[in-house]
Amino acid sequence: MNDLFEFDTHLQAWTQLSVGGTLPTPRTGMAVAVSGHRLHVFGGTGGTVSGMLNDLWAIDGPADVAWPDNAAAGLFVSVFDWDTLVLNVERSVDRIVDELLLCTRMLPCEMRITGPSTQHKGIIERLGNGSIKCSSAQGCTGLQLVNAKIVCMDGGPAPFPPIEAQGTPIALENVAAHGCWSTTDGGVVRCFGGGDAALRVTNCSFKST
Repeated sequence: MNDLFEFDTHLQAWTQLSVGGTLPTPRTGMAVAVSGHRLHVFGGTGGTVSGMLNDLWAIDGPADVAWPDNAAAGLFVSVFDWDTLVLNVERSVDRIVDELLLCTRMLPCEMRITGPSTQHKGIIERLGNGSIKCSSAQGCTGLQLVNAKIVCMDGGPAPFPPIEAQGTPIALENVAAHGCWSTTDGGVVRCFGGGDAALRVTNCSFKST
């Protein structure tokens, strides 16, 4: 066998992954470690070589992840540390309709969400209780939102702002927001909970109407 599987602790399910490039020989008893996007495999026994193997292999995980067609709860559980979620450039808008808890898997991660460019912002429409949440208790260590426009469609207050960080830093750069307000603190963004909670805002504009 020479295959690679991923176990999703959120969905409690296995998925076989498709990989390319030169593949390592089948083996057992190897050492495995993850660093950033990269999975390292060292040594082990088996394959066509007798005795202990003494080789090191690495496979890169995805660095850019497209915003899926259906932004629903549990959507971003498959992202890795420092991944970039790219707002869809083929559609006019992307939408959030539920609470999206980032980085809910076994390992912590930091998320970056970005639009196409400084001149062309990716548009996120918030409907109902839609919000993007980064919580240190869930394993999210940071959130960056870059080159994006958030449009709150309902015209009234929501229970949460569209962007929320608890106990973790958040950075907004070249972000515009329109029509967003909530019944809790923060009309567009809320950063709270002590710990590493910090908010950095660069070249942003927020309008309530």
